[in-house]
Amino acid sequence: MADAAAAAKLTLTGLYNVLEALCAGRPLNAKEKIIHTEGLVGVLKDLHDELDAAVLEAYGWSDLGNGAADTPELLTRLLALNTRRAAEEKAGTVRWLRPEFQNPASQANAASLSKEELLPHIPSALQADLALNSPEEDELVPVVKAGKTKTASVAADAQAWPANLPDQVRAVVAVLVAAGAAMPLTAIEASFKGRGPWKKSLPRILETLEALGRARREGEAWRA
Repeated sequence: MADAAAAAKLTLTGLYNVLEALCAGRPLNAKEKIIHTEGLVGVLKDLHDELDAAVLEAYGWSDLGNGAADTPELLTRLLALNTRRAAEEKAGTVRWLRPEFQNPASQANAASLSKEELLPHIPSALQADLALNSPEEDELVPVVKAGKTKTASVAADAQAWPANLPDQVRAVVAVLVAAGAAMPLTAIEASFKGRGPWKKSLPRILETLEALGRARREGEAWRA
């Protein structure tokens, strides 16, 4: 019954008062020791420490610790970052986390992506695949199947597959935006011409664009 009575007295205020005492290195009194034990405040502190470390890593500030000694430097960096972000937004640059929901109109401008924005997000495996591409080829691709040779269908207004990675990604986005509707992979392929293994890279490009919020999958089709 004593344990049940102690547990019934646990409150968020009490738990976090004990947590603050632990962080400050202050000895706990008798009542706080009961709250520490019954409320598993040690586990709560470990979780907070892990969360703080993850946030610092996300900001690129892992050199800072989680203690109060680093609080002034943390506040200085946050203020400087807030100033930079405010200047960016004033200039029209907003770093949307989910642009398809927060700013769907931006999809119309997806074709104007810069190299600086794209390159850091493209997986190295995809870059290796695209390095094999050869855009300077004929318009139609010979296909051999069951002993017969035929040519794959290519749209009349198909564009040459770009030579470099940023242009390849921008070109795929531009095709999706221009379509205004979901496109199957074969239709996207038909929007370009050129021999070589570039078609094998399209699924990875689309998956990367999906991860960046620049495209979304609808069944077996894709749209901007």
